[in-house]
Amino acid sequence: MAAWTFTAPMVGIYSIFRYYPGIFKAISPHYIVHFFLKNKKEGWQMLGATVLAITGAEAMFADLGHFSKKAIQVIIIKKIILANHFPIPCIVVLHFICFQIVFLSSVYPSLILTYAGQTACLINHLKDTDQENIGKVFDDAFYKFIPRPVYWPMFVIATLAAIVASQSLISATFSVIKQSVVLDYFPRVKVVHTSDENEGEVYSPETNYILMVLCVGVILGFGGGQAIGNAFGLVVIMVMLITSIMLTLVMIIIWRTPPVLVAAYFVPFVIMEGSYVSAVFTKFTEGGWLPFAISMILALIMFVWYYGRQKKTEYERANKITAERLGELLAKPEVQ
Repeated sequence: MAAWTFTAPMVGIYSIFRYYPGIFKAISPHYIVHFFLKNKKEGWQMLGATVLAITGAEAMFADLGHFSKKAIQVIIIKKIILANHFPIPCIVVLHFICFQIVFLSSVYPSLILTYAGQTACLINHLKDTDQENIGKVFDDAFYKFIPRPVYWPMFVIATLAAIVASQSLISATFSVIKQSVVLDYFPRVKVVHTSDENEGEVYSPETNYILMVLCVGVILGFGGGQAIGNAFGLVVIMVMLITSIMLTLVMIIIWRTPPVLVAAYFVPFVIMEGSYVSAVFTKFTEGGWLPFAISMILALIMFVWYYGRQKKTEYERANKITAERLGELLAKPEVQ
C-alpha cells in the first residue's frame, strides 16, 4: 500500500505536466456548478460514474462498527510504543502523527495527484477521439494513463494493493458472520480466533471458501469491470446513506442532541448522499442488482435459521421433563 501511495501520484504528476498543467482549475467549485447548470439531467446521471472516486471512506464506518474510536486509534500507537520503548507521554504526539498528519501529507495528496493526472490524460485523448469511439477512452482509464515503460511495474503494484485492500472485505465478512452466529441468526460455522489480544481478529474457513467461489463467479459472470463497478458503487453509497440515517437516530434518541445541530448534520449529508444514491440506482440493471440479490439470499438463510431455532426452543420447553418426572421414570423396573 505504501508503494501504491507513492508511485501512483508520481505517474499523476508526470501526466499533469505532459498533458494538461492547468488541471487543478477543476478544484474550483465554479466548474461543478457550471457543469450541472449546463448538463442538468445528464449531469445528475453522471454522478453515478464518479461515485467510485469516494469509495474507501466506508472502511472507516466498517471499523467503527466493530471497534471503538479509541481502539482504532490506540492499537497502532500501542505497537509503536512497545516496539520502540517510547514513554507514555509520546502517545499524544504519535496519535497526531499517525492519524492527522499522515492523511493530510500522504493519502489525500496522493489521491488528488492520481485523479488529476488521470483526468489530464483523458482530456488530452478526448481531443484526438471522434464521438463514435469516445466511450472506449474511458475503458480501463487508469492503465491507459500509465506510461509504457512503467506499465508492468505499476500493474504488479496495483494488483498487490488490490489484494491488500481486499482484506477489509474478508475481515468484515468474518466479523459479521461471527456476530450473527453468536446471536443465533446464522448456521454454525467454524470460527478461529487468530489473536490473543484482539477479539475482533477471527478467521472462518467455510466463509473464506464461499467468498472465493463468489468472487470467481462474479468475475466469470460479469467479465468486464463496468458492471462490477456499478455493483460496488451502489452498495457503498447505500452504506453511507444508511449510516448517516442511523447516526441521526442515535443523535436524537440516545445523545439528545439539539434539533438544530441534528438538522445541520442530517440535511447536507442526506442531500449529498441521496443525490449519489439516486444517480447510481440508474445502474441497477447494469450490475447494481448483485449486492441486493446476495443480501436477499443471506437474509433468507438467517430468517429460516432463526425461525427453526425458535421452533426448536419452543418444542423443548413444551416437552421438558421435570426432575420429579425423571425420577419416576428412572424408578421403573423396566428402565433399570
